[in-house]
Amino acid sequence: MSTTQQALETVENALRQLSVDPEEVRCSEEGQWLIFREEYEIYLDVWTQNEVNVWNYFKPDGELSVFQVSVPVFFIPDERREELLQELLAVNMNLFYAAFTINPHEKVVMLKYKRLADNLQIPEVIEAIEACGYYAEMTFRALKDEFKLTAVQTTV
Repeated sequence: MSTTQQALETVENALRQLSVDPEEVRCSEEGQWLIFREEYEIYLDVWTQNEVNVWNYFKPDGELSVFQVSVPVFFIPDERREELLQELLAVNMNLFYAAFTINPHEKVVMLKYKRLADNLQIPEVIEAIEACGYYAEMTFRALKDEFKLTAVQTTV
């Protein structure tokens, strides 16, 4: 069984442990799921990276499988943008299993967890989901008034 196939099964088993039916949350593309925590969309992805990426600090010997959790949290405001982004970089120092990043095309702040999928274990998947969901809720509540933030609304 390939590393990617093993990771797909691990994610689906983790979802079952969270009392989520993987079939109900699968997206149209294989290796993609969408779950919710409160009003936040949590995207789970497993894929095989076929092309060489200059950002990889290593050269893969074979199949390179990736597991990622991402949560769009809020839109980047025009006012006090730099101050907000500096705050998020400082917050990153305290986070486990997640880090803030931005999607500049959609002007959205996101939480992200990403790792190679080799030997991916169910507890790691659950920790990544829980961490990203928790940090999304907590950070938005903590910063929304100070920076006049607008949450990303769920699509469903």
